[in-house]
Amino acid sequence: MEIVAEGRGLPLRAAKQKTILALLLLHRGEVVSVDQLQEALWGERPPATAPTALQGYVSQLRRVLESGEKGGSSLLVTRSPGYSLSASPEQVDLACFERLAASGREAFAAGESGRAAAVLTEALGLWRGPPLADFSYDAWAQAAIARLEEQRLAALEDRIEADLACGRHAELVGELETLVSEQPLRERPRGQLMLALYRAGRQADALATYQNARSALVDELGLEPSAELRELNKQILNQDPILAAPPATAPSPQVILPSPATPLVGRERELSELEALLGHDVRLVTLTGAGGIGKTRLAVAAASRMASRFDDGVVWVPLESLRDSALVLPTIGAALRVREDLEAHLSRRRMLLVLDNLEQVLDVAPALAAFLAACPHLSLLATSREPLRVHDEHEYPVAPLREDDAVALFVERAHAERSVAAVNGEVVEICRRLDCLPLAVELAASRTKVLSPREILSRLERRLQLLTGGARDAPLRQQTLRATIEWSHELLSREERQLFARMSLFAGGCALDAAEAVVGADLDTLQSLVDRSLLQHHGERFSMLETIREYALERLEAFGPEQELRRRHATWFAALAKDGDEVLRLGGEQQTWSERLEADHDNLRSALQWLHGSGDADEELRLAVALTRFWETHGYAAEGLAHLEHALARPSEPALHAKGLGNAGLLAHEHGDVDKARRMYEEALAVSRATDQTYEVARMLLNLGALAGDEGDVERCRAFLDESLVLFRELDDARGIRNALVNLGTLAIANGDLKRSEDLLEEALRRRREADDAAGIASCLMVLSLARLKQGRIDDARAGAKEALELSGSLGLKYVAAANLVVLAAIESEHGLAARAARLLAAAEAALEKAGTHLRGLDRELAEAIRAGLCSQLDSETIETALAEGRAMSLADASQYALDSGS
Repeated sequence: MEIVAEGRGLPLRAAKQKTILALLLLHRGEVVSVDQLQEALWGERPPATAPTALQGYVSQLRRVLESGEKGGSSLLVTRSPGYSLSASPEQVDLACFERLAASGREAFAAGESGRAAAVLTEALGLWRGPPLADFSYDAWAQAAIARLEEQRLAALEDRIEADLACGRHAELVGELETLVSEQPLRERPRGQLMLALYRAGRQADALATYQNARSALVDELGLEPSAELRELNKQILNQDPILAAPPATAPSPQVILPSPATPLVGRERELSELEALLGHDVRLVTLTGAGGIGKTRLAVAAASRMASRFDDGVVWVPLESLRDSALVLPTIGAALRVREDLEAHLSRRRMLLVLDNLEQVLDVAPALAAFLAACPHLSLLATSREPLRVHDEHEYPVAPLREDDAVALFVERAHAERSVAAVNGEVVEICRRLDCLPLAVELAASRTKVLSPREILSRLERRLQLLTGGARDAPLRQQTLRATIEWSHELLSREERQLFARMSLFAGGCALDAAEAVVGADLDTLQSLVDRSLLQHHGERFSMLETIREYALERLEAFGPEQELRRRHATWFAALAKDGDEVLRLGGEQQTWSERLEADHDNLRSALQWLHGSGDADEELRLAVALTRFWETHGYAAEGLAHLEHALARPSEPALHAKGLGNAGLLAHEHGDVDKARRMYEEALAVSRATDQTYEVARMLLNLGALAGDEGDVERCRAFLDESLVLFRELDDARGIRNALVNLGTLAIANGDLKRSEDLLEEALRRRREADDAAGIASCLMVLSLARLKQGRIDDARAGAKEALELSGSLGLKYVAAANLVVLAAIESEHGLAARAARLLAAAEAALEKAGTHLRGLDRELAEAIRAGLCSQLDSETIETALAEGRAMSLADASQYALDSGS
């Protein structure tokens, strides 16, 4: 099941979401009761929390549907005693199928056999596998599955009946033999096969078909064939003139397409979009994309699906062996068996030509455009690794598979190899690492005959060596991943090859300014590589699929000097990190810089790795120090700590070393390693005092105070913080003063001095708002909301926590977001909404656990109080269910769930 809006798939993450949507679709426009939905989701004995959980699933589903509706209107409405889906018939494939099937039957009854066959073919084209395949084992779906399968078979039999009336009996024999073998007890296909065989001059085979039908019916059901089938057998024996074939009402369209040996997996959205394009006055569509992305397979499937729309047929023209563009039109003529005046032959024909692999003969583009202009009913569907760039061309970039489709492809191909491969985390990670590129996924799946998914995953660092051994009947360029990429590389100029190799320096892609500064990129060559599908451009960034990047990296040395390029790369991203650190610490465009650093995180990792290998200890440590704030706020504490310790292991300038120690302590504290944090803070404090670094002394005192506060050591906490505040005031350091005020406010909460706490925190919040320090505002509001909660000011606490939650979500502040979820969980608990509180609490803890940390200090105490309170409000089974549902939520989903509650 899939939701597509404006050409993009909308996510249906939870199985229960899918179940709800399926039931609503089956009863479109009707009310489905809460009881019906609960029974489908949980069976006859739903848990006590079922009504609340159902509301949550419906709310999530409604948001998904609203995100795809223009104007944000909702298709999912609440109507007593349940819910209803107000989708129009045109929005639901099943309704479209039923309308077309009825229209086809009406046309046949009116004697319009040709139109009936075409309409019924279009109806059946909407099917893509068994009905309700997601729910094939669910009790609630069994009746619907049987009904829908019966509708499909009836429509198929109606279409065959229409084709027989058009005199197409010879073409139907093979299809009917397959249908009879699949449905041996259905009499109508038996009768249609008997008639088709008789009309094809095969009377004995027709009579044998009747005897086979009789045997099957008697053996399986103990029944004789129906009177209609017996009468047909008698008519065939007597060669009754009534069975004579009607004159062909229209010639069968010429359909010359390769028959894929394996089924197409996924791509339903792409097929629908291509069908819409070629059905609405677009006559030249070029499928572009990287090698191995599935352009040819998609083109064949699209052409097959649309064959009935072209009266004179669909013809596939392979061009991969050509290098001379002058041979393209003769090759088309050969495929059509037309030796002379191809233009005259096609000028009156309504036909679709599929031109496969045009990239190496692109000079033919003007001739194709002129050819298309001279043949007004002709359409072209081309595949190429770059567009033709002619008027009226519609370029359709083919993207990699969606992740779930890539996983399905891996498993399907592994089963075809008769090797065991089930969906698990390793298979998902293989597909991700292979960019969900269909050819790469298929080649990896072929290795399951000798390697487990875990072993395949461990070898993907050298994927070009691993991913070989494609099917022998595939083109050579598709038998290994390397050959596929080489096919494109050979078509590049020297300048394009140089930039292609140099762009591999960028891990995870880069912005234009980085490409220009580091590798000397120019817009024209970048554009050419994008056109040739060797680079991708999304938003403001250029990137490579990792499979292509590995190939480009192998060629970097030839277009170097590689080490100089890597130094320029490290220098550029070190400067970027320094600029970002300043904004994240002092305020300003924090969200913009958070997103920029996140986008370039892989480049920053690469720069750190190269600096370490180059032996430049000071530069490595400076870069790690500059990234500390980003690592702390974005949930990379463990990774950042490892980088800092790596850099600190070598001698460096004392003042810089002290700063690095302090930052490492901060990340150790964030990661939950209190002992390591204390050691690092104390060592950094000692070095800073010895080298007269007053700011670093104040900062370490502040951090030691926070650490003591988390441990409940009030006296040491106050002493550290008071001394820190004095030093920051002497330095007139606004940010340090703000941070000290927040920590003192936190200490006051721990002491029960809530009035002093609020005064300190309000002053800190005012200062942070003046400095436009969004991250600081979020963390200050987090503590202030806790103070207000303890005073019983529930509405103020909720407002502050929600503001902080929205800010932290936009900035990627995982700990702050999680701590605010805990505050909001406490508020829900105060209002008797214990199940909601449990979900929020579990989601917060799970998010921090995933980030490698946990709740600290007052946040931990509040969480423990909430857990203790749950036992007095809910039974143990309900608590565990709610906690499990919370743990299953992402941090973003839990935040939205929290923001949707209360006022």
